Amino acid sequence: MKKSFTPKEIMKGKGCYSTSEVNALSFIDQPEITIQTILDSEISISDKFWFVFANCDLTVKEKQLLNLNCAKINLAHYQKECAKNGWTEIKEIAELTQLCDDYVSGKITLIVFNEKRTANAYANAYAYANANAIAYAIAIAIAYAYAYAIAIAYAYAYAIANDIAYANAYAYAYANAIAYANEFLEMLKEFMK
Repeated sequence: MKKSFTPKEIMKGKGCYSTSEVNALSFIDQPEITIQTILDSEISISDKFWFVFANCDLTVKEKQLLNLNCAKINLAHYQKECAKNGWTEIKEIAELTQLCDDYVSGKITLIVFNEKRTANAYANAYAYANANAIAYAIAIAIAYAYAYAIAIAYAYAYAIANDIAYANAYAYAYANAIAYANEFLEMLKEFMK
């Protein structure tokens, strides 16, 4: 896992940032820039996650664990919101997160994972939500939890190391819009120590 960078490496791995945006970053003039410096900087949380996935040379296993940690945080908040608001929890979301956990921890094989995943868990959750005409606010809460679960499931199922970063950039973009973004950031900082 790569944890320090030169300004030249930051410029090379800048993603969608323009050269002028990179030159304006608070840390860019340091001769050596640590990942913790980047994570403590002004860039958005979604960009921090993208940077880690795209530039820190994570192994497939590390990417899976990081995704799983995000899914677990999101699931916990989803379950709390369901309990607090009296919403009916869609059990497939927790089941899919557990399925990912079982795969990452080696309790099940990729074959078993794919068999269980394709048992229409996500299709059932979507159909259930529509059939019961859950309010828009509830659908949004479910979408947050489910976006992470689906992203992690597909990333694991196909185990494509280079595509995981891009598949998950979409899911992590939601972190800017949700109230518990700091929890994701603290988890990311701890993960990258």
